Amino acid sequence: MAQNRLKITDVTLRDGHQSLFATRMRTEDMLPIAAQMDKATVGMYTAAFQVCGAPYILAFMFINSLILPIAFQRASVAHDRRQIWSADRMLLVGVGAYLVLGLGALVAYIFFGSTWLVMLTSRAYVVPPGTLVVLAFSRYVQQLVMLLHAFFAVHEKIPTVLLYRIVGAVIGIPLCWFGIQWYGVLGAALGSAAAACISALLLCLGPGGLIDMLRWSAQRGPLQSP
Repeated sequence: MAQNRLKITDVTLRDGHQSLFATRMRTEDMLPIAAQMDKATVGMYTAAFQVCGAPYILAFMFINSLILPIAFQRASVAHDRRQIWSADRMLLVGVGAYLVLGLGALVAYIFFGSTWLVMLTSRAYVVPPGTLVVLAFSRYVQQLVMLLHAFFAVHEKIPTVLLYRIVGAVIGIPLCWFGIQWYGVLGAALGSAAAACISALLLCLGPGGLIDMLRWSAQRGPLQSP
C-alpha cells in the first residue's frame, strides 16, 4: 500500500532571521548551512527569493518611514475628509515613488539578475532568468501590498485589510501548492506572484478598499465615515 509522503517547505533562511537578527544575517553566514539543503528546490528558491527582495524591502522601509509619520500627523481627526485626503495624497506620493523605483529595479533584474545572484550567493543557486524575473516581480508586488496597508491604518480600517489578507491567502496558497507540484521552482515563483497580485487587487478594488476610501476622502460634503 502506497504511503503519502509529508512535504515540507523550509523558510528558515527566508523568515527565521528576520525576527532574530532584523534581516541582518549575512549571506556568508547562510551559505554553510544552505549548502546542506536541497539545492534543486529549497536552497535554490530561498537564495533567489532573498536576492530578489532586497531592493524592494529597502524601498518600502525608506518610503514607509518617511511618509507614514507625516500622513498620520495630517490625519489627526479620523473622520475629517479634508485631513484624511491630505494624508491620502501624501501616501499616494509614496506609492508613486515606490512604483517608479520598483519598476526600475525590475528592469535591472531582467538584465543583471543572474549576475547579482551569482555575486551574492554562488553558481550552485542560479535559476533560469525567467524564474528570477518572476520572483522579482513577486517581491515588487508584495512590498506594494505592505505599502497599501498604510491607507487602511490612516482610515482606521484595519479589520478590512485583515479580511482581505485572509481571503488572499486562502486563494493564494492553493495556487502556490499546485504551481510547485507542476513546475517546481518556477511554479513557486508564479504562485507567489499570483498570490501577491490577488492581494493587491482585493485591497484596491474590494468593497471598502483603497478606491472606496479615496473616493470618500476626496469628495466634499458632510464629514462622515464611509
